[in-house]
Formats: sequence, structure tokens, C-alpha cells
Amino acid sequence: TPQPNQQRPRAHLTDDGNQRIMTSLVASSELCVSFNRLLGVILRLMGDKLASLRKLSVKAILQVVNIDPALMTQPTVRKEVSRCFHDESISVREAAVSLVG
Repeated sequence: TPQPNQQRPRAHLTDDGNQRIMTSLVASSELCVSFNRLLGVILRLMGDKLASLRKLSVKAILQVVNIDPALMTQPTVRKEVSRCFHDESISVREAAVSLVG
């Protein structure tokens, strides 16, 4: 046992260990647990009667896709984004174009 004035040796995690800890923390976060429900809300807003909400929901999807491009592989997301290309509002169509690049 270390003496009162002695420091314990510091343990350093490997990059893999750090990654596992971060993945575990993120996976258990409230946002991650609620992600599918929140995504459903955003996708429903993409079909709202107010063009401003449709545009903002497309921009919200863009923010998520910037972090996780795999989101665009989900059929429900692709379907809603595709529908936005034909929206009556030019601002919604522009947001959809900026989403896919």
C-alpha cells in the first residue's frame, strides 16, 4: 500500500479502452435512448402543413446526417427527403437539395 504522501501510479487507457467507455456513455444517454422517437417526430414534421416547420425539420435531419451519414440509408428518411424534392414550397425544396448535397 502506498504511503500517505505517495501518489498512486496512474493507469492510462488505450485508445480502444477510451472508445469503449465513450460508446457506453453515449449509448446510455437519454438522447440516444430517445433517438428513434425524436427521429419519428422530425419525420412527421417534414409532412406538416406549415412550410416553415417542413423546412426546419429538413434542416434538423441535415444536422444529424452531418454527424451520422448512415441515417440517409434508412428507408423512412429517404422517402421523406425524396418527398421534399416535390414540395410546393421552394424553401423546403432548397433545404432538401442542401441535405443531399
